[in-house]
Amino acid sequence: KRYYWALQQARRKDSASHIFILRRGEPGTDVITDFELGADRLVLEGFAPRDVVLRETGEGVVLTLAPDQRLTLRGLALQGRSREAFLALLLGG
Repeated sequence: KRYYWALQQARRKDSASHIFILRRGEPGTDVITDFELGADRLVLEGFAPRDVVLRETGEGVVLTLAPDQRLTLRGLALQGRSREAFLALLLGG
């Protein structure tokens, strides 16, 4: 697994879930290939949920955090969820 800019993976001691941390100000594009809704979680540092633009593509769901910061969650789909509902799942809310 390779994660760029400030995207960091941290394992919780009590489970196999992951926390992915995205920090403002570290530009780049990255892809997470194994994000599990309901188990894994994104943490936004320096971003508010309202800053995130979601777009579904053939590859997955693309999160644009800033003009020069993007993240693709490969294999995921919005599946009719609202933006707010999908972000709540991503952020563990």
